[in-house]
Amino acid sequence: MGSLYPRLLVRRFDAAFRFYRGILPALLGAELARGEESGPYASWDLDGRTLLALFDRDAMGAALGVTGPAGGGTGAAGPGDAAGRGAGDAGTGGTAGGAGESDDVPGRAVLVIEVEDVSAALELVLDHGGRTVVPVRARPAWGPTARTAHAADPEGNLLELQSY
Repeated sequence: MGSLYPRLLVRRFDAAFRFYRGILPALLGAELARGEESGPYASWDLDGRTLLALFDRDAMGAALGVTGPAGGGTGAAGPGDAAGRGAGDAGTGGTAGGAGESDDVPGRAVLVIEVEDVSAALELVLDHGGRTVVPVRARPAWGPTARTAHAADPEGNLLELQSY
């Protein structure tokens, strides 16, 4: 059977590696399966299946035959369609510029992590180089006991820490 998992394209591989190496085992029990801090690729598994992978953006650009940094605005096609649309830049929080998209929302996706204690999970994220986007708050509209916090990893990718 196949699988689907996120692969984050990162500019500062070493910082992203240290961040996820610090939080994934503690929050989800994931184990480093491949890679090391020097990159360009690493992945963490849970129960023998890939949970998350990191790949250096420039290495991805090279794999795609893109000249210059991947998604770096060189005019060459990047990850997305043939014209480079849809690539965005999770490292800066930019978007591909579609209708209704806001440059104020970081990243192009959210990694949602269900945890028992949102406050403790946010502290762990901060201890490993993340930054708070929205502090811990109750979300009664999402569920009677729902609590969330939103944080960004060292590359600006958005994480939602949630409990119900």
